[in-house]
Amino acid sequence: MIDQINSIFLNGFLINAIIGGVFIAIIAGLLGTFVLWRNMSYFGDALSHSALLGVALGILLNLNLTLAVICVSILFASLFSFNKSKYSNDTSLGILSYSALSIAIIVASYNKIKIDLFSYLFGDILIISIDDLYYLLSLGLIIIVWVYINWSKLVLLCISPEILKSEAVNVKLLNFSFSLVLALFVAISFKIVGILLITAMLIIPAASALAISKSPLQMVMYSIIIGLLSVAFGIVMAVMHDFPTGPSIISIALGLFLVLNLRRCFYN
Repeated sequence: MIDQINSIFLNGFLINAIIGGVFIAIIAGLLGTFVLWRNMSYFGDALSHSALLGVALGILLNLNLTLAVICVSILFASLFSFNKSKYSNDTSLGILSYSALSIAIIVASYNKIKIDLFSYLFGDILIISIDDLYYLLSLGLIIIVWVYINWSKLVLLCISPEILKSEAVNVKLLNFSFSLVLALFVAISFKIVGILLITAMLIIPAASALAISKSPLQMVMYSIIIGLLSVAFGIVMAVMHDFPTGPSIISIALGLFLVLNLRRCFYN
């Protein structure tokens, strides 16, 4: 078994997958805690639906798929952030989300564009290319630096936005910036965990970390560790048993979530 696992991770075509998975786990750990604290999982789902429209348009117009998804996701986040209609956030998100999904299916049907829906919906970390890795690393570093610079503001935003306002911080701009950062995360992760499972990668490790954390920083660190373990063992499970990689990663994350919460039930 040990030799089998070693051969999996030493295999040349898996190097990109491992590097990409590590970066996604780190970024998901950073952002997932704030998504959880701010109850933004529905926004993450809506953004992931917009990613499918980006994929369809990218294939139709012969564009780089990552760039196409970035543009559509940023447009989606902007439309929601500057929404001034009388409808609630949930209603606006629902309209944008299912509109994007419906238009994506129509675009995909135009001229019979061939899209491997399974790989995009559920992810395949084993097919990411060097170009995908460059986008992931560069945009991932931007996200990490942004979170580091705005760490204290983001924590206060979750605790009490009024404190930020009293310190003359532009809360609307901070909210919009966070929405854009989430849009970037969707764009760089959809090939790895899949459009349908992006929000799970944000929420499940963070929820697992919540069970054992005593401070915001601890929660971020534990969330990253849990994400890394999920990616590592998810890749092993996918390669050894020929399972789809995205669901394998999320299944491991779910298993860790259950273990940590059962432990909490018995020891608290």
